[in-house]
Amino acid sequence: MKYWVFLFCFLTPFLYGIEIPQPTRPCLENVSFLRDTAALSHKDALMLLRYGTYRSLPNEAISFGADDATYWVAFSLAPNPSQRFYVEFLYDQLSRVESFVYDDDRLVHTSINGNTVPIEQREVQHPSTRFVLLSSETTLTYLFKINSHRPLILALHVGTQAELDYQTYQNVLPIIFFLGSVILVFFVNLMLFYEFKMKAYGYYALYLMSVCFFVLCVNNVCVYALHASESLDQWLKTLSLTGVYVSMLLFTIHVLDLRRFSLFWLKSTYLFCCAVALLFPLLLAYRMLFAIFATSALILPLYTLLIAFFAVLKRMQFSVLYTIGLFGFHAGMLVYWLTQMGFIPLFPLAKTSIIVGSFWEMIFFIWILVLKSKQTQRQYHHALMRIREKEQEQLNNAKFISIGRTIGNVTHQWRQPLNALGAVLTHVKASLLLHNTVRKQPILDSIDTSFEILQHLSETIDTFYRFLLKAKSNDQTFCVSKQMEILLHMLSFSFKNLGIEIQLRIQSDAILSGNANEFMQAILNILQNAKDQFEIVRVPHPLIRIVVKQRCCRCRIVIIDNAGGIRIRPIERIFLPHVCTKADNSGIGLFLVKEIVEKRFHGTISVRNYPKGALFIIRLPTVE
Repeated sequence: MKYWVFLFCFLTPFLYGIEIPQPTRPCLENVSFLRDTAALSHKDALMLLRYGTYRSLPNEAISFGADDATYWVAFSLAPNPSQRFYVEFLYDQLSRVESFVYDDDRLVHTSINGNTVPIEQREVQHPSTRFVLLSSETTLTYLFKINSHRPLILALHVGTQAELDYQTYQNVLPIIFFLGSVILVFFVNLMLFYEFKMKAYGYYALYLMSVCFFVLCVNNVCVYALHASESLDQWLKTLSLTGVYVSMLLFTIHVLDLRRFSLFWLKSTYLFCCAVALLFPLLLAYRMLFAIFATSALILPLYTLLIAFFAVLKRMQFSVLYTIGLFGFHAGMLVYWLTQMGFIPLFPLAKTSIIVGSFWEMIFFIWILVLKSKQTQRQYHHALMRIREKEQEQLNNAKFISIGRTIGNVTHQWRQPLNALGAVLTHVKASLLLHNTVRKQPILDSIDTSFEILQHLSETIDTFYRFLLKAKSNDQTFCVSKQMEILLHMLSFSFKNLGIEIQLRIQSDAILSGNANEFMQAILNILQNAKDQFEIVRVPHPLIRIVVKQRCCRCRIVIIDNAGGIRIRPIERIFLPHVCTKADNSGIGLFLVKEIVEKRFHGTISVRNYPKGALFIIRLPTVE
């Protein structure tokens, strides 16, 4: 609540102005105007003024609409004291204004001003359309010839240079505050767009820049900054207005998520975007300004409000906030267009109605984007938790599969020693049954052989026990060559039974920091995949070569086989979960290898095919 109070207190001075003492000003008498369709000269215009052809200018400022005709404004100035005063056209949308000052029938002074006149060529070098009121002992008649293709608003203000400058600054302050707020929100939306990759943030940032540019054009900032002609100014306004409505429609599609609720509204909104982007420049080219007014002030607001009410009826998320914000913006735009085209008199907030409506809309749209951002974060964290749970499940499955394969290796490791032990016991039994006399020494030799076999079986159990049950031991330094020899000793029987030869070449005793069992698990998975491939391919002389090198504080482990290579394309997909070539395989072995190498040992792993098989390269940082 305190933020709303602060915003209200901060904006109130800009919206309602600051009261200042009213000084004594010269009185303008008989202020009147004439619509000229005959290209009158200033002498003819003065003559018609004398004949009473002019009409009195209303006390309330009102727009005459977008009219290509020339207008003449006239007033009389009573004898003026020596203090210097100026007259200024308040609504500064006039292209060219020529001033003619008459003392009775004698022309005493001329000057020019207007948006299309460079400041250095003006008598009063000021961005506003401002003229000097001459000091005279007699009554002077002022004639102003006004040419403008923009909506013509006639409202005069008299005062000193300082008073008029103060009035100008008071009008500029809301614009500066608005532009600063828009630019701040624009950069925040850009950061959110790059963070979440949501199109709603990108379209809203585009919408803010279009509104900002349109407000600058309406207040003639672009004309002064670019020294633009009247035609270029109209094109800049039209393009910025096109950007406002196109980006708003695209923002509507994504913030209300029309794809999920209505295909009809989605297609019609895209159709409206294309129509606006093509129609506005085309209407301007044919100078159909009233058609642009009707489209931007009536048709598009009604269409967007219709979408908003449909969204409310369908109970779409954020639809209520969107409708309230949209209504405020369109109300401000409607007031601006109605006053510009002369349908309603101008009032103090008329020129800033776009700013007020944009502030109203910005508050609610930012509110929507903040809620959407929080919702996206919740969805992101929920999805991340599900991914982590899935990864943990995959890792557990990989461990169970590894345990099963390890038990299979234990079976292969024990099968030959058990057969040998059975042969020894059979020999002893046969000796006892077949021979009448039994010699002591052969029996003792057989017993010693049995003990050696049992010792080998015990060592095998210890090796597998360390590998399986101590996998979560703390990280420590270990020697790569020693762990490789232990691993190959575990696999020797099962690989020999398949006729697979493993050649290990150690060129450096590299020392690594980490969990030795996880390192062995990664190497084991690569070797088991090669073994599975040999069972499929059936090459004449299956061979796996392992080379361990060390260079520049990094250990390089190369594993090469001649099993025919990897057929999955692109080959990097083998490190993704559930990617495999065997129907009965889980496809998470190499995924686990990549996780261990990159996340646990902070190394890299790559793979490629060579003419006879696959080549894995593991690079790991070493310890000095």
